[in-house]
Amino acid sequence: MIFIAASLIESDDIDGHIPVTSFEVRWNQLAPIALLSFQAAGQIVGSRALGYGELPTVVITSLLCDLFSDRELLAPISANVKRNRRVLGFILTLIGAIAGGWVSKASKGVQSSLWVAGSIKFAITFLWMLWSREDSARSVV
Repeated sequence: MIFIAASLIESDDIDGHIPVTSFEVRWNQLAPIALLSFQAAGQIVGSRALGYGELPTVVITSLLCDLFSDRELLAPISANVKRNRRVLGFILTLIGAIAGGWVSKASKGVQSSLWVAGSIKFAITFLWMLWSREDSARSVV
């Protein structure tokens, strides 16, 4: 879905330039947003199916709410794996948002960020398919 959205913008079928100020709604620009929404929903379902429900991989508000309402928030680092995943998820989401903003500002559009995000997700998916079942059972904490 991310690659389709990036392709629509890259092909100039949809304007991907970031306007300085604009209150005009261009309805064709909603297509990439809809595609990204569907991929985000699939990402959430994937995290739940893999057994990592503590990581709402799209909505950072849910992640922070779960993090700060954790009864064992101040437990030692080795005692609370879910808290550690949430903290790391927040940090990586923040880094990704900052990097995406810099790339979009430098390229004056969003398609570059979409290509990078899609490529990272594709690489993770490909590597996950190569992961042996025996190794993944041992690494679960």
